Amino acid sequence: MKQIVVGMVAALCAAGVTLAAQSSGPGPNAPAASQDKTQTFTGCLRPGSTGDRFTLINGKEKGKKTSEKLTFVVIADGPKVKLEPRVNQEVEITGTLEPAASAGASPTFKATSVKWRNDYCG
Repeated sequence: MKQIVVGMVAALCAAGVTLAAQSSGPGPNAPAASQDKTQTFTGCLRPGSTGDRFTLINGKEKGKKTSEKLTFVVIADGPKVKLEPRVNQEVEITGTLEPAASAGASPTFKATSVKWRNDYCG
C-alpha cells in the first residue's frame, strides 16, 4: 500500500514538472539546442507525460564546468534505447538535442544511449 501511495505521489510530481516545463517554454535553464551535435548529460530520469516521454532533472552537461542544472524532455531515439528501466535513477544519457517544434515549446533530447550511474537520485 505504501509503495502505491509513493508511486502515485512521484507520478503526480513528475506530471506537474512536465506540465510546468511545457507551459513555461524553454526558460533560462533549458539547454541550447544544437542539431547534429552529440551531447552527454547526467541527471535524474523521471517519468514524463506519456509512456515514451521522460524528463531529465538536475541535468549537467558532461565536460562543462558549470553549476547550472537543466531540465528537459527526453525520448528514446530508437527501440534499442530503454529509458523506462532507468526511471528514478541517476543516469548518463547521450544523444542530440532537437530544437523546439514551435515558439514557446521546449527542446527535446533524443537519447541514443542511457547508462546507469546510481540507483537513487536526489
